[in-house]
Amino acid sequence: MLTIGIDGRFAVRQRRGIGNYSANLLRHLARIDETNRYIIYVDREDEENVLPRGGNFTVKKLFPKDYAFWEQIILPLQAALDRVDLLHCIGNTAPRFLHPRIKLISTIHDAIFFRGEDLFPISTDPLQRRMRRYRQNNIRRSASRLSRVITVSHHSKEALLSYLPSLRPEMISVIPLAPKEEFCQFPHEAAAPSFPEGYVFAVGCREPRKNTMRIIEAFLELKAEKAIPESLVIAGVSDWRKSAFFKRVAVSPHANSVFFTDYLSESELRAHYRGAKIFLYPSLYEGFGFPPLEAMAC
Repeated sequence: MLTIGIDGRFAVRQRRGIGNYSANLLRHLARIDETNRYIIYVDREDEENVLPRGGNFTVKKLFPKDYAFWEQIILPLQAALDRVDLLHCIGNTAPRFLHPRIKLISTIHDAIFFRGEDLFPISTDPLQRRMRRYRQNNIRRSASRLSRVITVSHHSKEALLSYLPSLRPEMISVIPLAPKEEFCQFPHEAAAPSFPEGYVFAVGCREPRKNTMRIIEAFLELKAEKAIPESLVIAGVSDWRKSAFFKRVAVSPHANSVFFTDYLSESELRAHYRGAKIFLYPSLYEGFGFPPLEAMAC
């Protein structure tokens, strides 16, 4: 029997790609493995109760929340105290220093943070820029410590090999992603969104590579040409009322045809997919890209 530690922080936040990956990975591990002991490390309460508990699964909340300090100091110390045999870090980073008897696995979803600004624009958000630098430095320095890397596509594997020469091809396992089962079901209780019927739907983000502003500009141009009767719904842009997207729409004569939503729960997201006539995903770069699969499943 092994004792396996897992960084579960992303599963207990407002979940996007990595958060959904984390929550579903843990949920399925609990289904298929009743032998090994699992310790899930988090930095906040699991308010939605998404983490498996009981039996061979334990959840430990570690302080403080500071991202780098938690990952580089608190997590490896606690993993050593818990005498874990293997530590799996899920969110593109890993501790640089870890007890030598502990095997380290990292899921690196993509190599976006290594790409140059000439290939696609980089966010002006200070936090995102700091996280980009942190990931660049962290993975370069921790790569030689990794026993195994999991990534989500052959494209990402080739990119990681080109940026991290200390990795060998046989060290990287490609495990493609899949939408959660609920996206393939059609429960009657799913509430329909309160938007005009047959809207165009996009999952928005402040990151320039997600191309949200281009969606808005193209939609407003089509509206000006009277070439499209549908409305546009953009979901998930944080603090959207203060965003450049909202300001751009506000000065348009077609502002009443564009709707923004806050972060959507999983059931709300499914309802939005199902109510849409068209789903848009013009991202400039992805390691895999969850939303198109979710939209097709719905």
